[in-house]
Amino acid sequence: MPLEDDVMPQPVPLGNPEEQTALVYFTLGQKDWVGAIPALTWLTQLELPESMLHSLRTEIESILGQPTPSYSYHEVRSRTSWGADSGEIVHAVLFVASAAVTGVIGNAMYDLLKRFASSARGSQRLPMTEQEVVARASWVLVSHFAVDVESLNQVPSQEEDLHLVSVSDNRLAGSWTVTFCDGNGSTYVVDLGVDDLPMVNRIGWSVTDAKSAGNG
Repeated sequence: MPLEDDVMPQPVPLGNPEEQTALVYFTLGQKDWVGAIPALTWLTQLELPESMLHSLRTEIESILGQPTPSYSYHEVRSRTSWGADSGEIVHAVLFVASAAVTGVIGNAMYDLLKRFASSARGSQRLPMTEQEVVARASWVLVSHFAVDVESLNQVPSQEEDLHLVSVSDNRLAGSWTVTFCDGNGSTYVVDLGVDDLPMVNRIGWSVTDAKSAGNG
């Protein structure tokens, strides 16, 4: 796939050759209830020094503030050492009850990812052509969002399940917006590049089932 090197960064040596990086998939979002599809989600994948992993949960949960709202957090770690050590691969997922999400928590989610990105190794670029943009956006949906969304409702897990609705770019902001729909009447709006961070993506979800609207 043309974007494989962009969307699947591999651990690289740091200045200290004994210090390895971990590939961390961050998923931060808000839900109406635990099994729902999140209405708004921030996602990114970053190469971070493994030394940062010991405080990962503490840092992520610190954005919740006081009093602590209803939330769910899970973290899955894996490692492959088969001839060569891949380093840790981590999925860190936080969902907060939508009723508790204020502008403060929403901004804190973004600021947290921005802070982690400042410590990341390697570099990522935004795709330049429309074909690259669509490929990147669909990858984010089926290979990251669908994996970590923790929903009881069906979320597209293959690119064939998605139907492209529109693609638009904001050249001043240096970002792209891609809209998909699926066969279940759901719409996914994928923002590639939030502000000046090309590696941070935002996904908005809504239901647009015409049959449901007609019965309302």
